[in-house]
Amino acid sequence: MRTAKCVAQDRPTEVRAYLAATPGSAGEEQAYEVFAEKLRKCMPNVDFSGVGNMQAARGALTMRFEHSTLRGALAESMLREGKTELMLDKIMLGDDGMFVAERFHGERSDTIERVFSLGFAGCVMGHNAGALEALFQTEPGSDNEKQAIMAMSPSFGQCVMEGQSLKLRAPTLRNQLAEAAYYAVSLEAPQ
Repeated sequence: MRTAKCVAQDRPTEVRAYLAATPGSAGEEQAYEVFAEKLRKCMPNVDFSGVGNMQAARGALTMRFEHSTLRGALAESMLREGKTELMLDKIMLGDDGMFVAERFHGERSDTIERVFSLGFAGCVMGHNAGALEALFQTEPGSDNEKQAIMAMSPSFGQCVMEGQSLKLRAPTLRNQLAEAAYYAVSLEAPQ
């Protein structure tokens, strides 16, 4: 989260362009490359000297984020840092997050996992619009985060499509909700 906050604060225009790229597209990778070096510089230094085999390791350690995780963390950072206002009327657009994402991007992602995850997150968002701000005010991994997510859990059953299985951890749901909320509040009014 600190890493995403660092990038969002320093490169908000590039972050918006990245989030505007359709998930899973070549444009997403191109938009990522624009701030990838800044992302690496924002990562905290980690001392692996006391970790088993790492004592004898040589060379550079390269970290890479999955785009779905990075997109959610950056979206939440944009929402938390006040770069994008969390407007309840836009969050309550309905219960189909993929529709929200499609309207935002103008097309559907080719990555089916992203279609399902954004659809689920958008549904949870639509049913729990008032609870999102409380979730985003919590620290990731905290008991307060778990409580905020559990408060939304009654809607989960309504948001799983028939034949779809759901394996979800709090950080994943938080990222998906942040991404869907970012799309919703960033949408221009329908024309």
